[in-house]
Amino acid sequence: MSNHLNKLAQDLADTSMAINDIRQAVLSQTFEDAIGKRVLVMTPFFPFLIIGEIKNVKSDFIIISIETTHIQEIEGQRIRIHIDDIDVFHIEEDGSPIPRFNEAEDHHKKGG
Repeated sequence: MSNHLNKLAQDLADTSMAINDIRQAVLSQTFEDAIGKRVLVMTPFFPFLIIGEIKNVKSDFIIISIETTHIQEIEGQRIRIHIDDIDVFHIEEDGSPIPRFNEAEDHHKKGG
């Protein structure tokens, strides 16, 4: 966890805030800091696996533009996911890329 997220968690803990509220605040800030980056999200609910770009964070909801999922009909759409519904996530950073599975997306990015 980055230093500013550690500080946020500590500052919130010092206010005697409930642990779930601290968790929610830190996760919301994590996603807010990553707006514009690609993310891989796994949830226990439909659509289960999403790869896309973080577009916005509103309270404890993350707005993601879906690049790839196992349901082709919702690719290219935006989805709103509640933080508590996320089991696993990975935010793309230099040195830890998320693979691209959509050939049309790759072709477009390469200028084709």
